[in-house]
Order: sequence, then C-alpha cells, then structure tokens
Amino acid sequence: MLKFPEMDNKSRRTVLITGVTRGIGASLAERLIGQGHTVYGCGRSANRIEELQNRHPAPHRFHAVDVAEGSDVDAWADRLLDLSLIHI
Repeated sequence: MLKFPEMDNKSRRTVLITGVTRGIGASLAERLIGQGHTVYGCGRSANRIEELQNRHPAPHRFHAVDVAEGSDVDAWADRLLDLSLIHI
C-alpha cells in the first residue's frame, strides 16, 4: 500500500491528477484527500467524476476530460485558471 508521511497544515498541497477515475490516479486521489490535501482531477468517465465530486465536495474539483483531446485539456486548464484555482 502506498504510504505518505503525515503533514502539518503548512505542508498541505493542492494536487492536480489526470486519470483520477481509475487505477493509480483514483487511489492517489483518495489517499491525498484523506491526508487533507486538495485535489483537482480529471478523467474520461463522467459518471465516476460525478461520484467523486459527490463524495469529495469543494474544495476538491473533478471534471470529465479526455486528455487525448487537446481541446478538452485546454478547456479544463482555462476553467481552472479562470477560477484562480491554479497558478502557473
């Protein structure tokens, strides 16, 4: 099982995860949220995205995005930037 060290409030991070609806991405999101980090994630399954958002409401945000489609990724990044959720 993947383990992360306990972190104090100053060490908490906002993490962006692609593939958040399945496999490693889903496991990583659950673990990081459980440790108090904020997760923004995307995945192809709209149903699973909705389940994640219902299970983990704000400040976490999840969107249905197919990362193989550049226009989908651009739209998702623009949405996060417009909401001032990420800074690059």
